[in-house]
Amino acid sequence: MRCGASWCGTARTSHARDFVGRPCASTSNDDSSSKDRMNRKIRARKAVKRVRVPRVPMLPGQIPAQGTTGAALLPARPRGFEGKCDFIDRMPEENRPSGSPRNVEYLCSVEWASSPNHTRLDSYYLNPRGAYWLLWNRYHDENDWKPRWRWEIYAYGPRRGVDAKDAAVYLLMDAWRIESGSERYDMIDDTGLLSADDISAIAAAVWPPNDE
Repeated sequence: MRCGASWCGTARTSHARDFVGRPCASTSNDDSSSKDRMNRKIRARKAVKRVRVPRVPMLPGQIPAQGTTGAALLPARPRGFEGKCDFIDRMPEENRPSGSPRNVEYLCSVEWASSPNHTRLDSYYLNPRGAYWLLWNRYHDENDWKPRWRWEIYAYGPRRGVDAKDAAVYLLMDAWRIESGSERYDMIDDTGLLSADDISAIAAAVWPPNDE
């Protein structure tokens, strides 16, 4: 009896240890799903951090070259490509992104400075999304009680058969032309995919020198 009891107790203890040491399949799957969700969140945060913040010149020596009108040879407009300004011709809701973009290419920043108390600083980013190229404007919203960077869709156009540089040039050109009442910017603050000469050539097409 003593041996039997000892064996029974040993068996129970061994069985309990074995049971505790092997997690059930559902627990393992839950842990895996949690890790996947966490990894996705981390990747999303890193993507946001990689977005280039434009440089805003604060001193005369920080102002970049402003480009030479006509110095850049702009690419030919892709056949049938037409950029639409989202303020005037809103992008279809079924294709419209619900949040801020992730995969963006920084283009440039330009500034309108009509007075010390009234300025407009636009920073443009190109974003491929589905069948569209999107031109985003990232601006510093100082009307909020806590000023922050905000995103808005500025223009959009078809993506098929159109490379990034062509889309950048003609989305910006068409949006500037469409936006009613706009005047030529006062200064190029920063450059990216579009050089100062590119920006100057686009502006010359929108605002011919004799119209200024």
